[in-house]
Amino acid sequence: MEGSVEKEFVALINSYKEIVKEYKDNVNEAVLNIDEFNNIITGQNHKDTTN
Repeated sequence: MEGSVEKEFVALINSYKEIVKEYKDNVNEAVLNIDEFNNIITGQNHKDTTN
């Protein structure tokens, strides 16, 4: 019985690790999107000031 509980706990921890990895990937993607958005805005503002 204990071995079964231990296996379930390890599976739960591994599942948690996968969720954390997915969260980190999502955060990194969001940061890249924000950087891209800032570049677009900065580029747009730069174009506006040159006119």
